[in-house]
Amino acid sequence: MNRAVAQMDNVTQATAAQTEQVSATAQSLATQAEQLQGLVGPLPARRRRAHGNGADGMPPPTPDRRRRARRRRPRRTAERAPR
Repeated sequence: MNRAVAQMDNVTQATAAQTEQVSATAQSLATQAEQLQGLVGPLPARRRRAHGNGADGMPPPTPDRRRRARRRRPRRTAERAPR
């Protein structure tokens, strides 16, 4: 019986220590988030248009545009490199 009570006491103490660590971490993250908001807040934000355009004002790419945007392989000339 004493052994079970001692184990429960150990678990309770460990849980309390972990709770304190989590609380300290949460407080630290909240402080860092406030600092980051202070740094990022003044930066201008780009807005998306309501009709689906991207942040740059251009319409979303169509399949045809995607094909053209791919890199084209250079054309092979009559001379080929020796293998």
